[in-house]
Amino acid sequence: MSFTTQAHRKLQEVGDIYDTTNPDLSRFAASGGKMILLNRWADQAIPPFATVDYYRAAVRQAGGFAASQQFSRLYMVPGAYHCL
Repeated sequence: MSFTTQAHRKLQEVGDIYDTTNPDLSRFAASGGKMILLNRWADQAIPPFATVDYYRAAVRQAGGFAASQQFSRLYMVPGAYHCL
């Protein structure tokens, strides 16, 4: 598929499902979902602080750390690069 304006619009239709920028995980948690986020501090492909910032926003959205622990965990691997 070519990346055209039309293709972009088509992708936007499912963006809420696949995008990893929305910190509101309430529907996921309510359905019994459990999430493990893992990132590596030396990852050159996925910025570690982007993951930390996202998780911080998700914790805030969930109503605090204790509430977020009911369905999510974040693990940061020290010194590891993109591929273990």
